[in-house]
Amino acid sequence: MKRIGNVLKELPIRPPAETPSGSIVLSNRDTVKCPICQDAGYLRGDFPVGHPMFGEITTCVCKEQEIRQANLESLHRLSNLSSLAHLTFDTFDRDVP
Repeated sequence: MKRIGNVLKELPIRPPAETPSGSIVLSNRDTVKCPICQDAGYLRGDFPVGHPMFGEITTCVCKEQEIRQANLESLHRLSNLSSLAHLTFDTFDRDVP
C-alpha cells in the first residue's frame, strides 16, 4: 500500500493559467470571480500544529455577502409580509377606525 503523500506527488497537478485580463482560469471551470478564495468561499490559515487556529476555516468576504443576502431573502419569505408591502407610514391614516 502506498503512502498518501507519495500518491499525491504522483498526481499531475498544473498551476492555474492566467488570462490576459489577469483573472485566473481553472481547467474545468469558468473565470474565478474571487481572487482571495478562488471561489471556494472559505479560507484556511497556514498555522502550525498546536496553534489555536490550526485547521480552522474562515468565511471569505465574498461568501459573507452571499450568506447575508440569502438570510435576508429567507427572512422576507418567512415573514409572509409581502402582501403588506404597499403599506407605509407615509400613507397611514390614523383617523380610520
